[in-house]
Formats: sequence, structure tokens, C-alpha cells
Amino acid sequence: MRILSYPLAKRSIIAAKKMGLPGLTQTWRTRLATFTGVLIILLGCSLVTRPQTTHERKTGWVGNPGPAQPVAFYHQVHVSELHIPCAYCHWTAATSREANIPPVETCWGCHKNISITHPEIAKVRKYYLSAQPIPWVRVNQQPDYVHFSHTAHVSANVPCATCHGEVGKMLVVSQPIEMNMGWCVTCHRSNEKRFHPKKAAVDCYTCHY
Repeated sequence: MRILSYPLAKRSIIAAKKMGLPGLTQTWRTRLATFTGVLIILLGCSLVTRPQTTHERKTGWVGNPGPAQPVAFYHQVHVSELHIPCAYCHWTAATSREANIPPVETCWGCHKNISITHPEIAKVRKYYLSAQPIPWVRVNQQPDYVHFSHTAHVSANVPCATCHGEVGKMLVVSQPIEMNMGWCVTCHRSNEKRFHPKKAAVDCYTCHY
């Protein structure tokens, strides 16, 4: 059904009344009500939509919702409330290109005595007793042609949150930043010697080799 604009629909109702066409009047009333309802919905959506960040306006990036994980691991609890350093679980970030995902032994090393009745910890216990790794779903990932070195950035005192966002405020970890080439180059150029006495390189070979 074609929905007419509000002024046209209103004029049609008035004309129908003058012509003594009650059936037609009822039709236009229905159409006018439909038009008004749609208008209210669209206006409401525009009011509740959150404002975009500068990065989102420039790139169109709004972040990835966190994927479902086999065990609900709450970074908010471990980072913000318990103040556990990132390196306690991701210890290879300081010494290698890759940042490790902690094995189930690391999780069970703490939780064999902590919150053992929690249903999520029961899942950890099941993986540990069956000697099976927890099949975590990767959140942050670069293309194969990009080589990102964690140890280089950790050594340069770049905070983890620069790339990973404020995971201490996340119940479900997501990727809040589209780490494309433009974003990385902008960071290298703008920070220069802020984190490290050696200026961050921006030549192609730095990341593509």
C-alpha cells in the first residue's frame, strides 16, 4: 500500500468528508495513522541512537560485538576489581611477537581454590580434568600480510588499552578499534618518541615483510 505524505493525507480526509464518502474517509484515516506511527518510530530511533566518535565518523567503524566464548571470562572482574596484570595471563606479550592465550592450567591454578561452585568455573574444571584446551574464540586478528610485534610495543611502553581498548570495563571482550593501516600509521606518527626514545618507524617493511 502506498503511504501518502501527511499534508496530502489530511487534505484527502477533508475532501472525502465534504463528498460524503465515509468508507473512503476511513481508508485515509488508516493511512494517516500508519504514516504518523512510522514517523514517531523513526523520530524515536534518531533520539536514542548514540553519537558517533570521531574515529567512527572518519572510518565508519563501530566495533565488533564480542563473540560468544566457551567460558564466560570477565575481564572487568579480573582487571578492574582484582587488579591482575595483563602479563599474568598473557606473559609472552613481553618476549615474543604473539601474545599467548593462557592455557587451562593457568585458569585452574587459581580457580581450584576460588569460586569453585560457580557454573563457569565448573566448565574450566571439566576442560582441565579432560586435559583439553579451552577453545577460545579469537577477538583481535590481523591479516596474514601484517606482522604485528607485541614485544616491540610492550618494550616501547605502549599501554595494552591503546590497541585493545579498556578491557577492564568489558564483561565480554570485543574489538573496539579497527586496527587498519591508517590507524597504525597515525599512531606511529603522532606518538613518535612519546613511549620510546626511538621514533616509531612508518616504512612499509616495518609491518609487511
